[in-house]
Amino acid sequence: AINEIHDMILRHASMLIEAKGEYTGIREMRKHFAWYTTGIKHAAALRHEVNQVTKQEQFNEFVEKIRTLT
Repeated sequence: AINEIHDMILRHASMLIEAKGEYTGIREMRKHFAWYTTGIKHAAALRHEVNQVTKQEQFNEFVEKIRTLT
């Protein structure tokens, strides 16, 4: 389940950035990241930290952290 969520977040981010550009896409994905990770144990800290991410590369690296949860 975590791997599916991980892959879906990255795919969603890529499509959003392609459609809206990196600046807007990443900001919108920070909100979506919170939705995707709701209910995952220990994800609250990640939801807080993701708000510091501003670039796609940073976001992709950040998403890798959800694989270490649970």
